[in-house]
Amino acid sequence: MDAEACGSHRAARWEWKEWLIFLLGSYVWRIVKKWRWLMMTRLVLAAVFVTAALPVLADTMATGAEIIAAISGNTVQGGMSASGAYIEFYAKDGSIKAADYSGEWSVKGDTMCFIYEGESEVDCWNARIKGTAITWVQDGVDGGSGTIQPGNPNGY
Repeated sequence: MDAEACGSHRAARWEWKEWLIFLLGSYVWRIVKKWRWLMMTRLVLAAVFVTAALPVLADTMATGAEIIAAISGNTVQGGMSASGAYIEFYAKDGSIKAADYSGEWSVKGDTMCFIYEGESEVDCWNARIKGTAITWVQDGVDGGSGTIQPGNPNGY
């Protein structure tokens, strides 16, 4: 073989390798594009779910004004994890009236605070209110729930 023929053969071999690299490169590029599309799709879906959840997270806890508007002059019937069932009337003057006990309620910041007869410690709870349903939350944990009833239907 002469040098010229050998050189042209080498040139053809490099073209073949370049084509192989080009084809493999385009295959890899297609995979990268699909991966990017998949990641973008997941990112968009995650953003949609987070955006959908924001209203729920944003209005989870009631403000002090919302607690007063829902509770003052009304009765709540429900149950607490620690103490069981209750029915309490929350008078506008801050007194709590029930069948066999009484106490006082107040709102401090965005919490409703309770002190019952014979007790010395005030117990404060956040409230999640949806319509007539109320959930009592303390330290991020649901501790009880109830239904708000208008007025004092039990005559306490």
